[in-house]
Amino acid sequence: MTTAKEDSTAADAAPKGTTPGAAMDSVVHLVDEDPGARDRLDRLMRRAYLPCRGYRDSDDLLLRLNDDRPGCVLVTLRTPGMAGVRTQQRLSDTGSTLSVVFLGDSPRVSAAVGAMRAGAEDFLDSPTDDDTLIETVQQAVARDRRRKARQSARLALRQRLARLTPRERETLEAVVSGLSNKGIAEALSISPKTVELHRAHMMHKMGAGSVAEVVKLYLFATEAATPPVTGFPLPGHGERPIGNRQRTD
Repeated sequence: MTTAKEDSTAADAAPKGTTPGAAMDSVVHLVDEDPGARDRLDRLMRRAYLPCRGYRDSDDLLLRLNDDRPGCVLVTLRTPGMAGVRTQQRLSDTGSTLSVVFLGDSPRVSAAVGAMRAGAEDFLDSPTDDDTLIETVQQAVARDRRRKARQSARLALRQRLARLTPRERETLEAVVSGLSNKGIAEALSISPKTVELHRAHMMHKMGAGSVAEVVKLYLFATEAATPPVTGFPLPGHGERPIGNRQRTD
């Protein structure tokens, strides 16, 4: 348990520019088989106002990882082999956005290369100075915060897309593909006035004030990788025949 004296000392020793409010809404997941080493890392992270959770190994991490706060995983590699390195891949398989920082005891080149190929964002040789480790962790947490913000924004936009009617979705994809109102009317066999109506409803539901904005929102929401549902050729996709459509409006 940390005493009041230790808290005061930790606050005095905190890196310059570090404030409690900037970090307390995040978490550092410490993966180390050595309880004593985990405790030392925990104390160091808390000096920088970074709350921590400790785990024995990657299995323990994945079993108990239920924290949605921005953060990172700090993995100490103490034994030969790729067990610790696989932590990154296993996290990715769960859809986690957490950055992974590896701390190795004089790591072999093969271990470092394996970690980077698995997606590690930093690999520090141990021992490393405290300020470098704290700065690296803070940067990893900041990256995860940005990823989570993008993920949340993308989810909100996909929810807007889901609220579009089939015809509004067709109109949106036609707009994104560059068709004019007249072109959309011809492609969908509906009147230009009907196109204008669908377009107005679509723009309102998407929260867009211009064609340029709705295009950006659509491409961000779909990551420019989802094939169009209606067959309109979109940026990054090959030409697709629109096909014959029956007028339903």
